[in-house]
Amino acid sequence: MPRSADVVIAGISGDPARQSIADVARALACAARVVRPQGRIALLCAAAPAVAPTSSRSAAPRRPTPCSLFLKEHAAPDMQAVFEWASAARQATIYLLSGLPDETAEELFAVPMDHARQVQRLVETVESCIVLPDAHKTMAVIRE
Repeated sequence: MPRSADVVIAGISGDPARQSIADVARALACAARVVRPQGRIALLCAAAPAVAPTSSRSAAPRRPTPCSLFLKEHAAPDMQAVFEWASAARQATIYLLSGLPDETAEELFAVPMDHARQVQRLVETVESCIVLPDAHKTMAVIRE
């Protein structure tokens, strides 16, 4: 990409039953590389990946900022996905259209969306927007 954008719309295609939380986190990490600080990321997918049980999420930090300290204390097999997701949430506001319940999305620092048409509101008032289809399989970077 020639420059970062105010809004990045990321998508994940394919069979939702085969999409993992790692795929969703990779898509967010890709979008975070090209969104402006304090921008917006809209992730559109049909995935409803397995997420750690609520009891373990309740131990998670309430904000993404202290994520590195949390990860040091609570090692998990999906640590990379947790780090990618939290890093993206620190970079931008995440809007999520997925198969995850709204409550789960909110616990994961994301604003749940009900319809893809809600993305229109995100892009109406901004100067720049990037669309990343198959963001979980993409390496988007800013050319300098």
